[in-house]
Amino acid sequence: MQHFNDDAFHRVLYTESHDELSQAPDKQRIPELIDPAHASSYRAQKLSTLSAAVLLTAPAIPMLFMSQEFLAWGTWSDRQELDWSKA
Repeated sequence: MQHFNDDAFHRVLYTESHDELSQAPDKQRIPELIDPAHASSYRAQKLSTLSAAVLLTAPAIPMLFMSQEFLAWGTWSDRQELDWSKA
C-alpha cells in the first residue's frame, strides 16, 4: 500500500479531470466509456453514479469534473451553460 504522508487527505482522487479531457479531443466521459452508443442509457448513468459514489466516500479529497454531478457526457466547454434540466 502506498502512503501519502500518513494522511489520506493529502491526496486528491478523481474519475474525470479537465487536464485529461481537454488535451485529447477523442477522450470520453465516464457514461460514454461505459456505453459509447448510449451514454444516456440507464446502465451508463447508474454505473457513472456508482463511480461518483466511490469517489465521494473514499478517504481522500474528491474532485468532481464540470457537470459530472449531472452525469454529463459529450463535449464540454467552459463557455457553455450547464443543462439544468439534468439536475
